[in-house]
Amino acid sequence: MVEMKQDALGVWHVYRADGTEIDITASTTCGLQEAINEAVNNAYGLKIHGRGINSANPPYAQKAMITCSTPIYVPVIHNQRWEIGPCTIAFTADVQSDGLVFDSCMQFECEFHGEIYYQGVNAAVLLLPRTPLNLDPDTGIKNSRFFFKTIIGSNQANSACIRSVVQNHGVCHNEFEFLELRGGGYGFHVCETGAQSDVGFFGNKVSCPHIHYQNTTGAQIGNLGNSNISGNQYDLVFATKAGTTGMETMDKGSIINVSVLQVEGLASVGVKLYPQSNNNLVLRGTISANTPIQNSGSGNRIV
Repeated sequence: MVEMKQDALGVWHVYRADGTEIDITASTTCGLQEAINEAVNNAYGLKIHGRGINSANPPYAQKAMITCSTPIYVPVIHNQRWEIGPCTIAFTADVQSDGLVFDSCMQFECEFHGEIYYQGVNAAVLLLPRTPLNLDPDTGIKNSRFFFKTIIGSNQANSACIRSVVQNHGVCHNEFEFLELRGGGYGFHVCETGAQSDVGFFGNKVSCPHIHYQNTTGAQIGNLGNSNISGNQYDLVFATKAGTTGMETMDKGSIINVSVLQVEGLASVGVKLYPQSNNNLVLRGTISANTPIQNSGSGNRIV
């Protein structure tokens, strides 16, 4: 396993599986990109040792800060596991492109028990399958699990905490779990490209108990409706800004368990089902909004 850890002075170090240290003196990511490259290129797991917030003596600050002045790119990854302890990956204002970018993945587990902080105009985390998998002809993200404790997006209009671009063979049969998605134009955003070859976003499970402070929509699933967005399961709780929307979706045949709470403001629309949204089951919790549910689809059951 490749390991990344701090010394007593808080300086990061990266170690190969054989225990030798990688030179990261020129790194723009505190060694994170170098650690990822070493793990992926040599088929090892990755472990980042974190530290919590010092609550005993001031200043009360996160002790494990990974400051990145350039984006992080995750190459094609297959049958690997990452364990990332409590830390903050902080992208500086220099990073206006997407922050943490994943290429195609299969049988991959990412457990991130920390926080991502992003200030740019795009996505803090981007799922962008564009390279064929190693042992499979597909170009997609599938059969994988992603856990992120907290993702903090910027206040830019088109930014997102996490954005999934469903190009090529799409994003399918995955689990996405978050504890908090804060800020951005969107919290969770599924974006279609319009290419005829795009497959879609289907068979996924998405859960988050706290999606809040977005400028536009807490979760938007689909923007064109011409790819396969179906058979997904959502368990989401939104705390909307005033005048925004909790969830907008173009899903078909999906299960949507949703609550929209008036904590940070009254939503304009709680849940918006587009005309492309058909035959969904909406399990309605508390929905505080001027229009709780706007159903323009057909065959949707709301209970």
